[in-house]
Amino acid sequence: MQSVFDIFSGGFSFLKGKWTKLTFLFLVVALLYILCILPIFTFVDFSDFADVSNKGVAQTKYWYVTLYEYLISIFVSIPVFWAISVMFLRNIRGEEETFKVSRLFDGFKDYVRITFTQLLVAICTILWSCLLIVPGIMKYYSYAMTPYVLYDNPKVGYANAMDISSNMMYGYRMKLFGLDCLYLLFLLGFSMLISFIVPFMALGALAGMAVFIAFLIVYLLLVVGCVIFLTSTYLSSRANFYNQLKMEYEPSQDLVEPTKE
Repeated sequence: MQSVFDIFSGGFSFLKGKWTKLTFLFLVVALLYILCILPIFTFVDFSDFADVSNKGVAQTKYWYVTLYEYLISIFVSIPVFWAISVMFLRNIRGEEETFKVSRLFDGFKDYVRITFTQLLVAICTILWSCLLIVPGIMKYYSYAMTPYVLYDNPKVGYANAMDISSNMMYGYRMKLFGLDCLYLLFLLGFSMLISFIVPFMALGALAGMAVFIAFLIVYLLLVVGCVIFLTSTYLSSRANFYNQLKMEYEPSQDLVEPTKE
C-alpha cells in the first residue's frame, strides 16, 4: 500500500475535472438538509423559549425538536452519506457519471441493510468507548471500511460486514489514523488562512456597508469552497485507501465468509 501522503494526494488527483459536479452535488445535499429541518421552523414557535413563565412548554418543544433532528440524522442522513461515500469509490474505479444527484438516493434502494448496519457500527463503537477511549478509537478504525464492504458485497450485512472490515483493517488502523491526521492538518491550515480575512471584514465595516458585504461574500465563498474541497479530498482519499486495501486483502481472504478478528 502507498504512503499516507500518496493516498491523500492520489485521492485528490482522481477529482480532476469533477469540481463543478461536486460543488453542485454538495449544494443539493445542503438544500435537502434545509428542506428536512424546515418543518421545525414552520411548526415551532421559538418565542416560547424566551418566555420564562412558559418554561415547561418550551422544554417539551425542545425535546421534540431534538428527537426530530436525531430521527433525521439516523434515518435520512445515513443512507445519503453512504451513497456519497460510494460515489467517491466508483470515481476511484473509473466509473462514469458517478457524481449524479440521482445517486444520492442509492442508499434507499437497500435501505434496511445499509441503515441498520451503520447503526450497529455506531452502537458498537459507542459501547467500546464507554469502556475506555482507546478501545473505542480502535473499533472505530476497525469498522471504518464497513460502508464500502456493504457496496462491494450486496448479500453481506450487519455483523458480517463489520467482521470483514475488521479483518481488512487488521494492521492498517494506524495508517488510516495517519490519513485522518493529515486531513486535520490541512483543515487547520485552511482555517488559519480563512481567519486572516476576518480583520479585513472589520475594517470593511468602517469603510462602509458595501465594502463589508463584499468582504463577507468573499469570506463565505472561501468557507464553502474549503469545505467542499477538503470534504471531497478526504472522502476520495478514504475510497482510495479502501481500494488499495481491498486489492491486498482479496488474494488471501474470502470476503463472503470472514474469519473473526
